[in-house]
Amino acid sequence: MAVIFSDLGFTAPPINAEHGVDGLDVSSLRLAMVAASQTWKVDLRLPLIGAFEAPAVFDSLTQLNYGPGRTVRAHISLDHLTWAMGEGQIRPATMSDYEGIHRQAIAFSNLAVATPSSISPEPVALIRVPMALLDGRAVLLWAAELWPSFVARLDLYHLFDLAAKMTTGFDPKAAQVQVEVIMPVQRFDFQRDMTEINTMNQATGVELHQRITAHLDAGGLWVNTPAHFAGQDAAQTSRTGHKADPTVIGGLGPILLWLTASGSTMPVAVAITTAQAWPLR
Repeated sequence: MAVIFSDLGFTAPPINAEHGVDGLDVSSLRLAMVAASQTWKVDLRLPLIGAFEAPAVFDSLTQLNYGPGRTVRAHISLDHLTWAMGEGQIRPATMSDYEGIHRQAIAFSNLAVATPSSISPEPVALIRVPMALLDGRAVLLWAAELWPSFVARLDLYHLFDLAAKMTTGFDPKAAQVQVEVIMPVQRFDFQRDMTEINTMNQATGVELHQRITAHLDAGGLWVNTPAHFAGQDAAQTSRTGHKADPTVIGGLGPILLWLTASGSTMPVAVAITTAQAWPLR
């Protein structure tokens, strides 16, 4: 029994950010379907995007849960990530989002920012922030601010392609180092029933579900660890001592978030968040 990768008969769903967030993790989808095929001795299908094999740092942290029936639930469960930045380079802050509402935020000092002219025509701005697992393994967090009108034209699976394109095109030499970069605290918990994939495999009775839970603030990032979800909110602070205005990620549109392993350009756990998902000040 095997997993067959093909886009034949596959229709990518639209982005559904009704509650402020949508996304997918193609690496855990692939692992889940391979395991389901072997467990229940059936051939299963995934779209071509599912052929992506994530770096081992992510594969080893994927959790699969089975039942009832032929149901498999997949998620990527990372340990607490810490910012791999110098002392004093990150602090709690506040910001005004693209709807004019004040939000809890994170402020980074001396961070490289790529603009449309240096990366692609789609994003307003793109940042790459170094992080690390507790065991020292390096991971990169990416955040791209997108125009709302551009997001409205995308389907869910385009998010992965867009993240991969921006990761590959990011050139640190072309990016501008900004004295201060501010982005909103990210807090979300959502589950997708993967209807588009379950429809492809309806005859087998296998159903796939995926849940992504995250809390990103000035203390670090928790992903798919419910016990860690209720982390402390970023405290309200004011910006002082900077001559230049900060670069605000989320001041003009939604934010596309994803992770990559150090040395890899393949995105993992891609999520789009709108202002609705960002905690109020």
